[in-house]
Amino acid sequence: MKVLIQHCESAEYIGSDGAWTVAIGEAHDFRFSPNAYEVIRKEKFFNATVIFYYEDLGYSLKATKTKKPSARAVQELNATAPNP
Repeated sequence: MKVLIQHCESAEYIGSDGAWTVAIGEAHDFRFSPNAYEVIRKEKFFNATVIFYYEDLGYSLKATKTKKPSARAVQELNATAPNP
């Protein structure tokens, strides 16, 4: 499993060189979600999300942080799989 950062609007990933890339194979693996969330926080990426990508399965989970009216952060998981 790889932990990636994806731009919500462009669907690009942060690459190993720090630039955005459309190629998921060139995306930087943050290894753990706290590492990815720290980069999002430090770089102030407001339109970015963390993706858990299972390369061998071609399957990914999107972890989206949302705020409830109570201002308490909650994580939602959305699964996606390639079309047959």
